[in-house]
Amino acid sequence: MLASAFTLLLFGLGPALVGSRVDLRDALSQSGRQGVSLRRRRAAKLLIVSEVGLALVLLVGAGLLLKSFHRLTTLNLGFNTRDLLTLRVDLNAEKYTPEVRTQFARELSEKLQVLPGVKSATIWGPSMPGRATWVVNAVPEGRQPDASKSIVMSSRHSVNPGALANMGIPLLRGRDVTWHDDLNAPLVAIVSESSARRMWPGEDPIGKRFLPIGKDQKFVTVIGVAADARLRQRLEMSDAAIGIPPGGLGPQLDVYLPYPQRANRALVVGVRIKGEKGAFTSAIRAGVLAMDPTLPVYDVALLDDRLAAQDGASRALTAVTGAYALLALFLASLGLFGVLAHAVSRRTQEMGIRMALGVKRRGLLLMVLREGAILTVAGLICGLAGAVFLTRVMASLLFGVSATDPVVYLGISLLLLIVALAACYLPAGRATRVDPMVALRYE
Repeated sequence: MLASAFTLLLFGLGPALVGSRVDLRDALSQSGRQGVSLRRRRAAKLLIVSEVGLALVLLVGAGLLLKSFHRLTTLNLGFNTRDLLTLRVDLNAEKYTPEVRTQFARELSEKLQVLPGVKSATIWGPSMPGRATWVVNAVPEGRQPDASKSIVMSSRHSVNPGALANMGIPLLRGRDVTWHDDLNAPLVAIVSESSARRMWPGEDPIGKRFLPIGKDQKFVTVIGVAADARLRQRLEMSDAAIGIPPGGLGPQLDVYLPYPQRANRALVVGVRIKGEKGAFTSAIRAGVLAMDPTLPVYDVALLDDRLAAQDGASRALTAVTGAYALLALFLASLGLFGVLAHAVSRRTQEMGIRMALGVKRRGLLLMVLREGAILTVAGLICGLAGAVFLTRVMASLLFGVSATDPVVYLGISLLLLIVALAACYLPAGRATRVDPMVALRYE
């Protein structure tokens, strides 16, 4: 509101003050009228250049944000979320010792696997895929646990055999976990590619060991390396804590432990289905309750729906930014048309003289378009310089998009050039169709 009031005063009082200081003798004389016309023409040219430049800066900023939001909401997570029905089972009862939890999880996965329309059943935990919150602080063997630079914080997942394949996460090297990787066997883990690179840069991680910082500090041997997946969320702003700028494509580190060796009480089950969600929800719930009627089965939803809700704020912001960008384009187009149309209308008498001297209408039209294009290009050059300088401030807000993205700059520049030429063509075409004698008398 303050900006609107200031704009009204600035562009309302300015012309009024200029008009109040007009010399009457110059205004009434022919030479004076030519001088005023010349000053106004120069002012109009300056206004056109300025408006094109400011419109370019505004629209480039909006374009960068829209492209950034599009990159964010379409970012590949690295695992298959389609038709994955997820639910939670709480194994907090005293009877559920780690061994009993392991047996329950194994029987449950086998039971769900044979249900009609079920492609695969995955035991996961303790966090939901795509929204991981549990972490493990790992120290590679041979480094000091008290050194902060030696600690690698990764998301921790307890999985059953075949879980990575069921989720669509490729196993790049090594072997998968098995049900025999239990508490009586050596502790093992599969690490993501980025975790392996962070803990053992330039080395083969297979057979390497790390020490999880916690109550039971025992070395864990790496038996496999999995492809990276964004199992926390699409964008992790806390990556800035490890030196990655906010909005960057920082790696999300993961460690996969055999469920028998880390049998969490909070059990997440993922069932890949073929059909509608409603047809499977009751069958899966009944399968769990058949094993233990006292177990709470809750939070049943498709993973795609969870991710859509997680991205709701980004999608809403994209819609708002897109609406403002369209509004800005409309206002910029309207402003350019108004200024250029006024500038052309001021030259109606000049066009009448040129037509009276034999200049063709097509020649006049090309002359006006050429002058409009020159002013627009000058405005675009100024706007590009301003946009490159000002959009650097937005660099921390962008995701996977450079502040000097050439596609956005070129697209917005061409759009404004087309708008400016259309704004010149319409009034110029109308002026060139006026009878020369009427144009000569035009005031």
